[in-house]
Amino acid sequence: MKFRILGPVEIIRDGTPLPIGGPRNRAVLAALATDVGRAVNTEKLAGAVWGEQPPATVRAQIQICISALRRLELPITSSYSGYTLDVDPFSVDATQFHALIAQARALSKADGYRQEAADLLRSAVDLWRGPALDGVPGLAAEAARLDEARIAATGDLMDMELQFGRHSHLISELTTLAREYPLQERFQAQLMLALYRSSRQAEALRVYRDLREMMHRDLGLEPGLELQSLERRMLMRDPALAYSETVQEQPLIIEQANAPRREQIVRLPPETGVFTGRSREIERITEQLLGTGSPVVLTGPVGIGKSALAVQTAYGLSGHFPDGVLYLDLRAADPQEAVSQLLGQLGEDPAGDRDRYAERVATGRMLLVFDGVTDEEQIRGLLPRTMSAAVLITSRSRLTALEGSWLLEVDPLDEDAGMDLLGNIIGHHRLAAEPEAARAVVGQCERLPFAIRIAGARLLAKPHWSLTRFAGRLEPEATRLDELAHADLRMRSVLDLEYTALDPILRWALRRLSLPRVPYLPSWLAAALLDLSLPQTENVLESLLDARLLTAVPAPLGDDIRYRLPSLVWLFARERARIEDSPMDTDAAQDRARLAGLRLMDELGSESPSLDQLDPAQRAAALADPAGWLTAHQDILGSLTC
Repeated sequence: MKFRILGPVEIIRDGTPLPIGGPRNRAVLAALATDVGRAVNTEKLAGAVWGEQPPATVRAQIQICISALRRLELPITSSYSGYTLDVDPFSVDATQFHALIAQARALSKADGYRQEAADLLRSAVDLWRGPALDGVPGLAAEAARLDEARIAATGDLMDMELQFGRHSHLISELTTLAREYPLQERFQAQLMLALYRSSRQAEALRVYRDLREMMHRDLGLEPGLELQSLERRMLMRDPALAYSETVQEQPLIIEQANAPRREQIVRLPPETGVFTGRSREIERITEQLLGTGSPVVLTGPVGIGKSALAVQTAYGLSGHFPDGVLYLDLRAADPQEAVSQLLGQLGEDPAGDRDRYAERVATGRMLLVFDGVTDEEQIRGLLPRTMSAAVLITSRSRLTALEGSWLLEVDPLDEDAGMDLLGNIIGHHRLAAEPEAARAVVGQCERLPFAIRIAGARLLAKPHWSLTRFAGRLEPEATRLDELAHADLRMRSVLDLEYTALDPILRWALRRLSLPRVPYLPSWLAAALLDLSLPQTENVLESLLDARLLTAVPAPLGDDIRYRLPSLVWLFARERARIEDSPMDTDAAQDRARLAGLRLMDELGSESPSLDQLDPAQRAAALADPAGWLTAHQDILGSLTC
């Protein structure tokens, strides 16, 4: 099934147009297709159908339209955010158009690929069958943006064809373009040049005179300086206007000789020289950003390297985004500051509003990197309204309510990548001399890139230290966070930022959960430590999991989820418990945990256990095989009761 919006709105199945229905159905379909894969709210759908004066029954009538489209077997899903056309984005011709343009612009910068770039541009332009979203006046703004992109792509194509010496073949096409877009001086100049190079100087000059008369009559203006210069040079028969093979290697001759070439905007933080171990992730991110156009969300706990991965990927992709690569750290910017900073990066007045920002990013092939996003609300207003700009986001949260986004969980480095990162910092000869000690250092850093960077910085500053000595300094739990600190790189500081951002109840819970020395935390044990009911406890555990301060894996018997405090988080939380909580409170919590373990063992050994401290699934698993359940949890029970 194919969806066409670059012209009259159509659905094509097996080569045959489907009967969409009346103008309302067509407008709703068009609005869904312009945001394919993303939820479109009722307000936008209403605007597409009725403009600024929707009826009182708007929601019911939109639902009628959706039902009619679903009867055509369209996969339209609904959520609290709106309706989503859940199809491959490349089944929409506008998505194909933007992707072809991006590929063409990237190839045009590479030596030897200009013909391939021109072929891609021709394929993109040939997708058009008329004005965008024809027959849907309620989407005039979206149509205008698409038409502007078409004009720019067509102009680029004509430039390339002229550089290849195809001036005679272009005259008919350029004549049509000059008539269709009389105020697009780029097409007028291209037509003049094509005529001039085809030995039709008089006709070329007539194009200029006709345009000048029309602008005088209708607008009271003169043609632009480039056109005026081109006319003078034609009158003087400037030899540089004639076609030659070398023209392909020069800026277009219709440009002013002294016009500065626009430099690409790249506003990224400095690229780190020790980045390693993320080639698979970069490949997957690249595939998404260049292929689907969906926003990419990199998520993971503190210190995992989300920001470094985003910046490294953005540098590698910068050649695909000729209109700019922008970066914004949202940990230190409110929504209006964010817009001001982005406008400033684009060379605009920072006092401009969100509409001006939206206009700029909607008309350019850009990559927007938003680092440290807190929640969906913070980012929604900054997302581009078209697919011409790509978006790469980092967030501790998963941002699953961000419609149409693609999520990548960033995991700790594997051991080899962690060793490679450490070797890149301190020198691989030091690793080769003490490989086992290097593995110990990487393990004590939990294979977190940030912690490994700190360890590497300390070792680099202490060339007389052996890795064995430093691994020994990291071994004591009481001082490990002290050792993972160098200059402004401090593991404790980043953990403290995450900790202070929590609600007070979650800070208290994190401290309580750090008290026992256990390999994982079943929910019954967490409930005893917190002195809460199981439902309340599970809500707390899931909140800490969302904050990326806990990890979770299924238990072997499938009867529970095993929550775990990563070791560096556990060390930090125990440290905060010693500082903030009274010994009486912490002792009471540990006593409750110990008694909960003893009670479970006693009940499982009795004839009629109640096991009321377990949830129904856990209770069923324990009653079905008491001995097996005890064996599966013996490491926890042994730690509590010994």
